[in-house]
Amino acid sequence: MVEEELETLEPVYSPNSLKRKPDRESLEAGIKRVALEDNECENETENGSKGEEISNYINMRMLCLMKQASKVVGGKGDRVNKIKAETNTRINVSDNINGVIERVIFVRGKCEEVARAFGKIVRAINNESDDDSNEKSLPLVVNLLIPHHFMGCIIGRQGSRLHEIEDLSAARLIASPQQLPMSNDRILSLTGVADAIHIATYYIGQTILENEPKLKNKKSIFYHPGPMHSVLVNNYQMYVVYPNGAPSNTSLAPISPDGIPISVPGAAHQEHHQYHPMDKRMMNRRTKPVITKAPMNGSQRLAQPYADIIESCKHVRIPLQPSLHGMSPHLVTPQEVFIDNKFVGNVIGKGGKNIQQIKQSTGCMIKINDPVDGLEERKLVLIGTPLATQTAIMMINNRIDMDKRKRQESMMVIE
Repeated sequence: MVEEELETLEPVYSPNSLKRKPDRESLEAGIKRVALEDNECENETENGSKGEEISNYINMRMLCLMKQASKVVGGKGDRVNKIKAETNTRINVSDNINGVIERVIFVRGKCEEVARAFGKIVRAINNESDDDSNEKSLPLVVNLLIPHHFMGCIIGRQGSRLHEIEDLSAARLIASPQQLPMSNDRILSLTGVADAIHIATYYIGQTILENEPKLKNKKSIFYHPGPMHSVLVNNYQMYVVYPNGAPSNTSLAPISPDGIPISVPGAAHQEHHQYHPMDKRMMNRRTKPVITKAPMNGSQRLAQPYADIIESCKHVRIPLQPSLHGMSPHLVTPQEVFIDNKFVGNVIGKGGKNIQQIKQSTGCMIKINDPVDGLEERKLVLIGTPLATQTAIMMINNRIDMDKRKRQESMMVIE
């Protein structure tokens, strides 16, 4: 059991881990082998769990670098097979994608067993024995992927549940405010030694299980690592670009070299547990346009700003925006668009069904402004990556196009 929270924090990733090594292919082969071997356990799990409480079973996902995943798998899959046997869980690692060094580790089983598995995963990454954590144990940052609709339950009213889990586990929890590209996943970062992660994941799992029945109709769109959606590569930070300067109510918290956000004194508790990584220099430039130079990577050549989308969308007016040329395609940016007032209802849909579908499919946040007297257009504000906002614009345009065609067809029938 963890008695006190360690002050020294280990970075979640290092630029050195991006370098290709000669044994990378063998590591990737070992990781891919895990998914194949795990299929053999499916029937055993089904037959052995007939009398079990199915409601106590949970799926949890961890986003990590390939180097960390290879340590969890071990030589010829020995380490991960041992963890699965000792915890009676199913553990899979996402497929290898050429040029992508992120992996998602999937853990399924009874809540208490999944929590035990995460404790052992931390020990595997830190090259530690299975003994209880002590003063020599190293802390690790574990990035859990949590669907957006569950994050509010984990945070609780004014951060109460998050604070409670921290007190019970001695781990530090930080919830990402933004959904990851092309998904509705958010990152919940857990920082602590193996026993702290074990306890924290147990209470997180219990919170999800308790709230699952009332959220069963919510759709989860999982984050999948890809060349255009790398989160941990190059010490990735989710910058937000405000062309006209940062709003006065926007909290811009600096981030330490270890990837741990620095808390702002006097901030509300819930905001304290949401990270808004920004360069320290931005703290003194809130009145100026905030345009941050992000790390360059190979996927930038695939990111087209807004030119192509403007030409193809006839039903959406897109004002000119500052050029994002040379900036990371992972930047989270606000994009204003305008649509005809008479199509707003169709874009929203009955009970907000259509707009919710667009949000879930793209990972964008969408705000529809109130109508303005004398104007025939309505302003929408989309917040997301360039790729996500372009996709949302396309979906909005297609929805309007379908509505327009239906209206024309109905008029022809009447005539």
